[in-house]
Amino acid sequence: MGFSKTQCVAITGAAATMAGGAILGAFNGVENFVLGEMEGVQACSDNPIGQVGLFKSSLSFECTTAPGVPDSIQAQYASQKPLDSVPTTEYWPLFPSPNVFGFSPEQQAAIVNSSSYPYDDIDFNTCAEYHTAGNVTSTGGKGWQAIRLSSASTAGMAFGALEELAPTYTDFTSPEQTQALCTTILGGLGAPTTACQTVSTFPEFVTLLNNIVSQLPDVPAAVEALLVQVNALNQQFVEPCIAGNVTTVAACKGAFMDIGTLFGEGLMQAMYDSLMSVNNTGTVFETDIYVNKCKDQLKDQDAVEKAQILVPIGTAATLIGALIMAVGAGKAAKNLLYAGSAFGIVGAILGLVALLGVQGAPVYALVGAPAAQYDIVYVSGTGGLLSLIGVALGFLGPITSTVAACLMKVEQAHELEVDPAGEYSSKV
Repeated sequence: MGFSKTQCVAITGAAATMAGGAILGAFNGVENFVLGEMEGVQACSDNPIGQVGLFKSSLSFECTTAPGVPDSIQAQYASQKPLDSVPTTEYWPLFPSPNVFGFSPEQQAAIVNSSSYPYDDIDFNTCAEYHTAGNVTSTGGKGWQAIRLSSASTAGMAFGALEELAPTYTDFTSPEQTQALCTTILGGLGAPTTACQTVSTFPEFVTLLNNIVSQLPDVPAAVEALLVQVNALNQQFVEPCIAGNVTTVAACKGAFMDIGTLFGEGLMQAMYDSLMSVNNTGTVFETDIYVNKCKDQLKDQDAVEKAQILVPIGTAATLIGALIMAVGAGKAAKNLLYAGSAFGIVGAILGLVALLGVQGAPVYALVGAPAAQYDIVYVSGTGGLLSLIGVALGFLGPITSTVAACLMKVEQAHELEVDPAGEYSSKV
């Protein structure tokens, strides 16, 4: 015996609810709710820098090495370590303050053990304490102190590598020294050295080196590593020093290693602002901008954490409701259809609340915001669309099954059948 039309409607509702639950469940695992790309670089649209999901998120700067991306931009990201499906609440690019700017345990230990670090630990406490100078220091809170010492450590390693590579090189603007350095390195690569006579400063040498390496048919890994190292040194330290009329290697190193100098601190603040995604036109002592941004990060984390609770519960409720509806449709049982629909509606509501919570978080305001060429830009992934479809089906399915249950009640109330005695009776 086949199903009645009303039963078919109920089955359709159960199927829609099941599909909604399955799609909402898929939202749990995908890492494409929000994607981080690089403005003007197609490679970073095909292979995003950041992939943010509800539970897991990833980070990779591989696409920034695409042809056409300036060497200075490539150098900016070359030292960044990738993140492979880390818990989203520990994804430091979105939540730098609570995740101490992504510093590794080794980096944190080095900062804390430094004689210049005035705190007992680098752990995050509150936004006000982390980004505001307290009684311990008058030069900023834990966050700022950590950036200063990390920057000084990075500078020390960069200049140490230069000193090891060229121990006699002492002036970034000396034509004789720069040409000698150029001849040594290009000669080591087996490339013509005649072009070295055209350079007079370290940045000019780096430009020439990039052009020559780009024309090599096969670039050894050691040469690529050297190129990244030289570009990073030039972009992060040498160019700012020359712009500030600090031309000798020793003076430039000192400007970055001495965290008390205004020159070094200005560039460290630029790094601090970049990590916090703010544009502070004042000084680090104007802490409201950092504290407020930090509070936004905590709101973002809270929205994600709530969604991580609500979405799985909503998914389970939706799927349970779909199963109950399917049984109710097969047995033409109105009460089961009502119960299943109730479960389905609850699941859809929980999914919608979670979705609206995430989309209402401060971080979501970055999605679709304009960005300059080669800056990071944030776009919506398919995860958001999937979740909306799942929630919509989660509402549509139970409504359909509820309508079917109501029609079933009317049909049963008016269905007449002939009993063995030939009399008509109402079949309820």
